[in-house]
Amino acid sequence: MECVVFLEPLEPDWEVKLACTKRQLQQTNKEITARHLKKKAISLTLNQRQARLQEQYNFLETGIETYRQLQHQVSSIVHPFAIDGSGFQTGVDVASALRKLLMNASWFRSNLSSF
Repeated sequence: MECVVFLEPLEPDWEVKLACTKRQLQQTNKEITARHLKKKAISLTLNQRQARLQEQYNFLETGIETYRQLQHQVSSIVHPFAIDGSGFQTGVDVASALRKLLMNASWFRSNLSSF
């Protein structure tokens, strides 16, 4: 039985979304700092925007890093020898490990795409 595995690379727009979110968060933080220095009140809307942007940034950053780790794990799994040094891997071993890993990868791709 031949098993072909293809884990798609990260979509470039995820990196763009992360960079854009980071810029927006930095700008919001600067605005909050400026208001603090001028002893002006910080609106609830501004605080909510900061919280939303921080949550978005953390989710994207974590998701992208996790997806890269999944890609690395796939490359380790499909190696003909078990990376832990225990010898050859059978097709069943590889298929089982890949099935679990690819389910996680699918979940991350779908959740990252929602942002």
